[in-house]
Amino acid sequence: MLRASNLRPERPATEAFRGISAADVQDLRDLYDRGLCLQAYQKSKVFGPFQDWTETEARVMAGRLAANLGSVRLGRQLHFRAYRHDHSCAEAQYYYALAVFEARGPLVVWNLLKRWGVLPEAPPRARSDLFALRARAAGALRDFETAEQWLEKAEQLGPDRAWHCIERAHLLEGEDRYPEALAAARRSLELHPYSWYRPGVQAIAHLLQLLDRDQEALDTLKQANEQIENGPLLLQMAALQVELGHYHEARLTYEKFVEAAPLLDDDTRKWLDVQRCRTSYFCGDFAQSAEFAKAAGDDFHNQFAERLAAPSPDTRRVQLPVNFVRQHYKTCAPATIAAIGRFWQMRANHLALAEAICYDGTPSHKQRGWAEENGWVVREFTLTWDAIHSGNRRNRQRSSSGRDRLRRHAPDVSLARPL
Repeated sequence: MLRASNLRPERPATEAFRGISAADVQDLRDLYDRGLCLQAYQKSKVFGPFQDWTETEARVMAGRLAANLGSVRLGRQLHFRAYRHDHSCAEAQYYYALAVFEARGPLVVWNLLKRWGVLPEAPPRARSDLFALRARAAGALRDFETAEQWLEKAEQLGPDRAWHCIERAHLLEGEDRYPEALAAARRSLELHPYSWYRPGVQAIAHLLQLLDRDQEALDTLKQANEQIENGPLLLQMAALQVELGHYHEARLTYEKFVEAAPLLDDDTRKWLDVQRCRTSYFCGDFAQSAEFAKAAGDDFHNQFAERLAAPSPDTRRVQLPVNFVRQHYKTCAPATIAAIGRFWQMRANHLALAEAICYDGTPSHKQRGWAEENGWVVREFTLTWDAIHSGNRRNRQRSSSGRDRLRRHAPDVSLARPL
């Protein structure tokens, strides 16, 4: 078994590196576009560590590779450096703005792009990417009309760009138009010169999940992972395998990710230890789960490791067969009720429910009123461990509305295992 911490690259002490040219950057970009990130990384080593690259285009390329080789943090740092080094480079502007979007959200990046203007002197490709990013920010702010306008401008500047299909898929998903979003994602594979276009594959698998087509999503990811070398793609497949209860397969996939992530940073390593802790636990390997829990190092996982060292003799896992229902914007309660309705074979259409009881969220009294009017039993209760455990033993599924100081959500309770 490979330990993530043993795969951090070591900086050579005396080796001389040669400078990286525009042609070298293009060679790396070609490998990246084909999804061959490990091959690109191996080829890049003759130019020295990514952190030492000084040319703007090279830094941008290094940041893209780093984010797919286990270090999103390094990728962002390199894109920030590229922009600080050369504010006039439109490609550096785009990746800087994208990093800002991921770190600080759509409003901040919308204001940033607004200050920059339309950049008439920028190359058409980079300019179209910046327009598409404006569309993404507007869509995230629920201004779909403005988002559509900017995406159309991007498509006019860069017709038949595979990436614009991905941006359109994001926008359509935000509007809860999943079949159309899936069609847009599939179109990206038709337009890209390489059939296993990684962003397209990931978007397709994600949207198939939203459409309750999990096996198709898993098959898509498996086929893609046989063709390309990409850490995020492996993580997406592992997450779906866990969701489907394929814990042994997920365990192997996380090990493959370690091999595909030679730049694994500390934050990602800790997150990965948590995932490996979970999959080992679900596979019944408590000793290995405890090792990963200790590696995660926080209070929760330290206590979890102690409990794994002396598990209860009657330990067993109970999980009720409650199927996934995708919520739309602020429709968590209707989606939860619809999922429980399927379990109890009681009709509860998610969208009809949302129309009946939602307005910028779901007030508890409307949720309760609908349930009582449609044959459900509604009771107030205190959620305790004993109540959950005894209910799951009797195959009871329930929804609860809770309140805390920061948010409100409608969870369902379907899983318990004593330790």
